[in-house]
Amino acid sequence: MDRRKFLYRGTGLVAGGFLMNSIPLKALGSMNPPDQVRIRSNDYYYATNRAVHELGGIGRFVKTGDKVGFLINSAFDEPGTYPHPDIALAVLFLCWEAGAKEIVMLQPVADAYWQRSPKYAKHRFITDGLVQVESNVFPAVYNEDDFEIRASIRGAVALKDVEIIKKINDVDVFISIPILKHHATTILTGALKNMMGLTTRKTNVTFHLGSGKRNDPEYLA
Repeated sequence: MDRRKFLYRGTGLVAGGFLMNSIPLKALGSMNPPDQVRIRSNDYYYATNRAVHELGGIGRFVKTGDKVGFLINSAFDEPGTYPHPDIALAVLFLCWEAGAKEIVMLQPVADAYWQRSPKYAKHRFITDGLVQVESNVFPAVYNEDDFEIRASIRGAVALKDVEIIKKINDVDVFISIPILKHHATTILTGALKNMMGLTTRKTNVTFHLGSGKRNDPEYLA
């Protein structure tokens, strides 16, 4: 039950004094959920669930029958180079609980990634049924079944002829789970960098070396 439902039901059942004692005043001040939250916890699974709850609940993003596409920066081995699998598992479970019709990994996620989580076994009923775009493994090469070419992008300054995953057009909800890393130009990478996981190596190289100069910010390198 999200905060809004709790307030509505609570108001009909008990006196206002109970609500005042049970809910932080900050929560009563606004019925509109925020667009950003920060949760402090060493428990990644709990923190993720709490964050989604504070954002208004998974129902704000995923509806029953939706196709949900995931892009998880999981294809690395060293701790600190990939998002903790408990984060991804928590969001996967919430999407399943919300009644998602299909969950698609737009870049395939190896079973070894999920196995790093102590919660792996309890979530296998979800991970074993994921749809995976198997050909989108770095360095991905264009094929007509899984990719499309976008010759132009409205408003683009430098980027042309993007080779991008077709299934991004088929999903109702897109969820990106990046990892924060150091970067030579931007200092910190995040969600924008993770979007390169939707493209082929050719497009990825354009991001990095499109002008012939390494780490040229004109190309978001």
